[in-house]
Amino acid sequence: MTKIINNLLSNAFKFTEPGGKITLTADITSNELVLSVADTGIGMAKEQQEKVFDIFYQGDNAQTKYGSGLGLYLVKSLVKIHHGDISVESTPGIGTTFRCTLPCREDFFIDSEFAPTEVGSEKEVIREPDTQPEEKMESGDKGKEETILIVEDNEDIVEFLTDSLGVKYNIHAVSNGAQALEKLNEIPETSLVITDVMMPIMDGITLCREIKTNFDTSHIPVIILSAKSEMEDMMDGLRCGADA
Repeated sequence: MTKIINNLLSNAFKFTEPGGKITLTADITSNELVLSVADTGIGMAKEQQEKVFDIFYQGDNAQTKYGSGLGLYLVKSLVKIHHGDISVESTPGIGTTFRCTLPCREDFFIDSEFAPTEVGSEKEVIREPDTQPEEKMESGDKGKEETILIVEDNEDIVEFLTDSLGVKYNIHAVSNGAQALEKLNEIPETSLVITDVMMPIMDGITLCREIKTNFDTSHIPVIILSAKSEMEDMMDGLRCGADA
């Protein structure tokens, strides 16, 4: 619930100018919770509303607003997991309202859908800050055999990948290539590296090249994530040895 509210509010703040209004309301009955976030921001055209929950979608105004195109996709995914529904109503120049409905009775769910409560059952991901690259990160869940290293400086993308992959794999996350090389020395059993291209200190292309030219790490598959789709950008990834 916290992630749903945070992402909806973050989206509202992103597209509402100073002096505008953002309203969060929650109505609960014996059967369901209706949560809505309304703003007086720039609004969206009909065609944008139809795509707003698509992964990596950014509207016409996204060039001037920071974002990854993952926040609302994550919201919809979380709502669906909880057997709920989410909708959007928007008018350009007037504002936008997101409304999600979630069942709140236990009999809407099966036993396997309830979160485990035993100690140590939840996955733990600790992010290393840029200012303290030497600080060690705690190990993941020892019950999971495979380890994935995420190299990404966008918190939304880290959160999305962690939620998607953390159920089955140990996840470690750092925010630049230099930290990633240090982490690979600490965790040589890493099974996969997923890296962004544009990052401070060391970018993803340089990181991939370092991994693939080092005998001790050259066997580790590297997946490069990038919003760039030009052929030359793709070739850069292949030249440095990226697997995907």
